[in-house]
Order: sequence, then C-alpha cells, then structure tokens
Amino acid sequence: MALVRERRRINLRLPLPPLYDRLPCFSFASSTAAVTSKLDVINNGISASDIEKLHVLGSGTGGIVYKVHHKTTGELYALKTVNGDMSSTFTRQLTREMEILRRTESPYIVRCHGIFEKPIAGEVSILMEYMDGGNLESLRGAVTEKQLAGFSRQILKGLTRRDLTPSVAGENSDVYAGDIWSFGLMMLELFVGHFPLLPQGQRPDWATLMCAVCFGEPPRTPEGCSDEFRSFVDCCLRKESSERWTASQLLGHSFLREVPIACDVTGLDLFSG
Repeated sequence: MALVRERRRINLRLPLPPLYDRLPCFSFASSTAAVTSKLDVINNGISASDIEKLHVLGSGTGGIVYKVHHKTTGELYALKTVNGDMSSTFTRQLTREMEILRRTESPYIVRCHGIFEKPIAGEVSILMEYMDGGNLESLRGAVTEKQLAGFSRQILKGLTRRDLTPSVAGENSDVYAGDIWSFGLMMLELFVGHFPLLPQGQRPDWATLMCAVCFGEPPRTPEGCSDEFRSFVDCCLRKESSERWTASQLLGHSFLREVPIACDVTGLDLFSG
C-alpha cells in the first residue's frame, strides 16, 4: 500500500501591525471646518483642483501612479491613487503613513505633500515627490558584494530594534521573519540585477508571484558569488520562518565581518564610479 504524506497547510495570511487609536487620526469623510483646516495644513495648502494629471507613470494591484503638475507653479509631483474600502482602519493607516512621511526630512526618503479623498468613488490619492532619476537597474545594474555589505549593515541596524519587541516573540513574529525574507530577496536582486524569483525579463503578475513565493524553492545565488554571500542570503531566505536569522544575528555574519565599516556605502555613493 502506498503511503500518502499529509499535505502541509501553508499559511498565506499577511497580518498587519496593530493600529493604535492614540495616533493622530483625521476623518476624511467629515466636511467640518476644523478637519478641512487641518487637512489644508497637511497638504501644504495644495488642493486637488490645483493638480493636473499628465500621464501614467505606473500601475499595480494597489492603484495607479500619475505624473502631475501644479497648475499655478508648474511644480511636478507623483500622484498615487489607491482604491480602498474607506473603513476607519484603512483611512487611519493611510493618515499615519502620510504623517510619518510628511514629518520626515531626509534626502533619502520620498516626501509626501498631501492626501486627497473621493468618498463616493472610494478613492484616496497621495501627492508625493516626483523622482525622475530612473530606477537602480537602469542606472547601475548589478551591485558588488562590497557595496551590498554596506547596504546590509545599515538596513539591519534599522531592524535590530525589533529583535527584542514583544511582537517578535508573539503573534507577529511571522511579520518580522517576513521582513528578513524581503531583505534577503532584495539583496539577491541587487546582486543579480533582476528580480530573482522569475526568469530575467519576465514581468511578475500576482498569481505567478504568489506561486513562486509560496510553492517554489528559495532562489539560489548564482555562480561567481562568494561562499559568505551565499550563506548570508540563505540565512534570510529559509523556507521555514523560524529558521531565518534575526537582524542581530545577520549583523554578526561573516559576510559583513569581511568588509570594514569604513567601506559602507553612504548617500548616493552607489552611483559614482
């Protein structure tokens, strides 16, 4: 008699971080003067009628991004239009993300200039800084291991604070492990110069991507990379989330120890030389 192994049940749920009511929240659906005034401040005095769409920059399952300009000043922006259910959770999360972006002053983070809502259409539009420099692949292509080590160290230092949070040890531990997986996939993509889960040149769609992530084997590092980098990526992309290294452990990996901190990439040094 043939033995049939029980099929493993794969958890495809993607839990979101908890939202806290004490965070600043503004009701988009309200038309009161107080809310309108507050939104005007957040939008830097820019209203939806001031913006004119020029053409589509890109689209995906979450919405469409347009290149737009201010009718009076001629300033260029990117307008990201998101279709949502307009629930309190959805609007609160968008508001929180916009507030974080608006308050962040950094040349390395895309700036958010405002947010507009069409309650009847169930549409929210986010006015963002227009980035016209192209993408990393078109500007540079593949990245060296030395540069990746510098990137990795800086990114992992930003993740280490989550190693000791209660959510990592509790129900949101899979979310943190997912961050490590995404980080490893990004490092591999930078190294090979294309999205590593699919053949080069193939444009990923939702169904293909879901099958590759959930049912396919983890992507392999190509020939020519060092053993240290191969091990580093493997520690991030292990199929079982419980077996992936934490950010703190990855910071002590031999791949990073081989490259002095003085060699870390800073600013836009990647595009020089």
